[in-house]
Amino acid sequence: MPMKVACINIERSRHLTARVLPFLQQEKPDVLCLQEVCLEDLPLLEDHFGQRVLFAPICRHPHTHLDDPTLVTVGLGLVARQPLTQTAVYFYHGRALPVPLIQMTLVPGTNANYLPEPNSANQAVVVASVGGVRFATTHLVVTAQGESSPLQLAMADRLLAYLGWERQQHPNLLLCGDFNAPRGKPTWARLAEAFTDNIPAAITTTLDGSLHRSGPIPFVVDGIFSSGAVAVTGVQVHGGISDHYALTAEVMPA
Repeated sequence: MPMKVACINIERSRHLTARVLPFLQQEKPDVLCLQEVCLEDLPLLEDHFGQRVLFAPICRHPHTHLDDPTLVTVGLGLVARQPLTQTAVYFYHGRALPVPLIQMTLVPGTNANYLPEPNSANQAVVVASVGGVRFATTHLVVTAQGESSPLQLAMADRLLAYLGWERQQHPNLLLCGDFNAPRGKPTWARLAEAFTDNIPAAITTTLDGSLHRSGPIPFVVDGIFSSGAVAVTGVQVHGGISDHYALTAEVMPA
């Protein structure tokens, strides 16, 4: 039977109750891959799915804005309507504990574009099996203008090394995430050399200009990649959910 997968960068708690949870109630995905999800919000998602969320901490982050002294632990989440099996969390930069405090730097020549300092956040991928498919989700390091920096390329290579080992054990692998690497640039191309890129050419952005702090940006940075005999169909983008579009697709092992 096909499974519906959804992948969303939910921008911490900002859109969770007003936008994300109603979207999940409407779309009813079988598997959900999340980026920038708060540890404190996992119980809401677990209540919705009736299962535990597999979580990897990426950083401690100010709750609402950079001057907010209240810190939340932000990371990656993977959950399904049936129990996850053979779960794994790989840190390809940093480690689970202690969770690092994010440090932000103003990008020169901008008024409000801040980037995380490279060593102030973990890089991780969470992996689990559901219904004959190995699901993985990650969040690659961001760059100022979407360029493929040496650091981003190095992180992509480390990610691919872990996934290469995973594929030896589980060839039918689906990789979803916010790669912060626009399609058409070297980092995305490196991922597409190792996996099948399932985002249709007609989709020209995965950043929601109505909610993103920088407005409309013509970058496809969120992806659904596959390997092995996984069939991926019906890929769609959904606006009004977060500062990134939500991605959905039907997935079935051959």
